Amino acid sequence: MAADINPDRTPATLSMSIALPPGTTRLRLSTSGDDAPEQACPIEDAPQEPDTSILLFCPEQGGWHVGEWWPNDRPRWVAVIDADIELEPTHWQPAPPYPRA
Repeated sequence: MAADINPDRTPATLSMSIALPPGTTRLRLSTSGDDAPEQACPIEDAPQEPDTSILLFCPEQGGWHVGEWWPNDRPRWVAVIDADIELEPTHWQPAPPYPRA
C-alpha cells in the first residue's frame, strides 16, 4: 500500500492504492478501530489450540493480527510473528486457505 500525504492541502487528504484479491468488489474502511467486521466471531468462541494460526481483531492494537493461543507458562494470545507480543483480541476468524500454486 502506498500513501501520498500532502501537508499543504486543506482539508487533509490521503490517497492510496490497495491491491484487492480477485473477485473482491468492495472494500470497507473504518476510521474507528473498535468495530469488528460482521463475519468475525467473539473471541470467547476461538479455538484455543497451540500452533493454529487465526486472524485476531485487536482494536487497541491497530486491528487485525495473525495470532495463536499460547498455553505455555501463562495462557494468552500472542502474535505469530513474535511470541513476545501479547495480543488483546475481541474477535477472531479463521485464516484464509493458502493460495493455489
